[in-house]
Amino acid sequence: MELTVIRKLKGSVATEGEMLVNGQHECVTLEPVDRGLDSSMTWLQIKAKKIWGLTAIPVGRYQVKPEKWGAPYNRLIPVLQDVKGFTDIGIHSVGTHNDTHGCIGVGSSVAGPDLVAAGFAARDILYRKIFAAFDRSEDVFITICYPGDMCTDPQPSV
Repeated sequence: MELTVIRKLKGSVATEGEMLVNGQHECVTLEPVDRGLDSSMTWLQIKAKKIWGLTAIPVGRYQVKPEKWGAPYNRLIPVLQDVKGFTDIGIHSVGTHNDTHGCIGVGSSVAGPDLVAAGFAARDILYRKIFAAFDRSEDVFITICYPGDMCTDPQPSV
């Protein structure tokens, strides 16, 4: 399964985008501020720009695997693997940029600047698709990009 997050709006407190599943629109995304990180950067270059919990992950391609998270989630969630300079980057529901905690938040639609609506509904639909792929022993990858970037022809960074 191929997930793609196309970042569309870099704001001062959040980054808005769209998530595709196998090339089809799935939901909207909300991430922390994009500080220009790229998976080709060194760990030290990333560390110099990163603000913990307030920085979007580097543009790139990552494998996604299920991991058990505790409170407040208390469930398996899809987690990006081997994100240079980052740990525990999950895909989960959000309402505002304050809910991202450095992760990729999902919602059904944009509700205003740095706000998404129906995060739980979007998450539940997305999770059914992702976990069905895991159940089929399918590899799941996610590409984070900008329009015209590697969005049309993702190159593995893992």
